[in-house]
Amino acid sequence: MEISCDGFPVDNVDPSKVRREIILSVLTETGELTTNSIMGLPNTSSKTKGTGDLSKTKIKEMMREARLMRNFKHKNIVRIYGVAVDEQPLYIILELVKGGALNIYLRTNANSVDIREKIAMCLGSALGIEYLHKQNCIHMDLAARNCLYSEDKVVKISDFGLSRIGSQYTIRTAMKLPIKWLAPETITTFTFSLKTDVFSYGVMVYEIFADGGEPWDGVTNAEVKKGLTEGRVLTLPMSCPEKLRNFIRDRVYTKEPGGRATMSEVIRFFVENMQSESLEMEMKTDEKDKALKEDGERSLFDRLVRSPLKSVISDPSAHIESFEDKVKIFLSNC
Repeated sequence: MEISCDGFPVDNVDPSKVRREIILSVLTETGELTTNSIMGLPNTSSKTKGTGDLSKTKIKEMMREARLMRNFKHKNIVRIYGVAVDEQPLYIILELVKGGALNIYLRTNANSVDIREKIAMCLGSALGIEYLHKQNCIHMDLAARNCLYSEDKVVKISDFGLSRIGSQYTIRTAMKLPIKWLAPETITTFTFSLKTDVFSYGVMVYEIFADGGEPWDGVTNAEVKKGLTEGRVLTLPMSCPEKLRNFIRDRVYTKEPGGRATMSEVIRFFVENMQSESLEMEMKTDEKDKALKEDGERSLFDRLVRSPLKSVISDPSAHIESFEDKVKIFLSNC
């Protein structure tokens, strides 16, 4: 079997060339993510499937995930380089993302992740999900635990074990589902779609602003299922900008999928509304940034609110080649 990445073909990787070095704190029910040194493939990690005999079904699932991932080439999606299937344990060889799981990063660095970084996390993950949706892929398990965060602060969507190609997918076999991240229609009909991904993304936004805290903390799955079907939604932390709280509530947490935003609309909201909002909120919580320096230098607030991005967004006559350019400028200012 051959899997390629950017034209670099990788047949079944020889397991003897895969050396386990560090166990990361990224675990799933079906395997674990480890960092490895692979001959000819620096900066890679591997997803290990089991240590004992695997059924044909499990092997088939692993190969389906690998085939799905090999088509994805995006900054906010974890890259695949190959598989090792000739002997057990089996490996999916992935891009190495040293920062680890996003939820763990948020919990570990709760006192140092500022609002601009959190907004950049939200936008980065949205860009990755939008890319998947343009490939007609439903992730089906979006959560901070299934995102990795690189050392250069880039969110990367990972864990495609449940993902499917298509605009809609209905589960017909019994399986454990992450109730607190599900859209109301998934709970009632077991159906997933691009719009259910959008709802789960909204729960991820909660996780980001709650410093990796679990949604519906202290509430049972049964109570969450009942509440969601009755129209109850999460309340985002007050640290989340008001405009974003309102947008998530009104356009993402909608009970009816038809009224839910697309990921492209989510991205446009961030680029057109969140830059100056995030900077102003940050200023309110940092007394040092409010004071003018004695040497007459402009305050940090003055410098930030007059940033190039604010000018581009507020001045319709400003030259900008495309909406994609706005996204790039937004990220460069975060």
